[in-house]
Amino acid sequence: MTANPNWPEIQDALLQEELPDPNSNARRKKQTAYDRPDIVARVFEQKKNALLKDIRGGVFGKVLANIHTVEFQKRGLPHMHLLTFLDPADKIHNANDIDSIVWAQLPDPVTQPLLYDTITTCMLHGPCGTIKPKASCMADKKCSK
Repeated sequence: MTANPNWPEIQDALLQEELPDPNSNARRKKQTAYDRPDIVARVFEQKKNALLKDIRGGVFGKVLANIHTVEFQKRGLPHMHLLTFLDPADKIHNANDIDSIVWAQLPDPVTQPLLYDTITTCMLHGPCGTIKPKASCMADKKCSK
């Protein structure tokens, strides 16, 4: 699990751009998540605890044990590595077990618009190439990814 600087809980806590003082030429810029690692860490901790609660609550079956570690990326975003041990009756033994908990398809944008938006924003690369030649991944008119 990796923190997302665009989570609403983070964005709502950042200072917004203030209108310039009529007597001054200075403008105050909007803060970014990287300016407030304290907020990012607090929100990440809350979301991490909610995820662990769901897992311990049985979303994958009976949990015998789990262990996790939290690391911070170079840009300052925390992420968690989690290892969960399930009861033998709930362990993943074959491809059918995997297929019952993992999907590799996009949700329907009409019936699940929030999930569709989240997945296409956070988990898909693009657009780039001829559609968007100035994308950050473009190098020598080709996608570097």
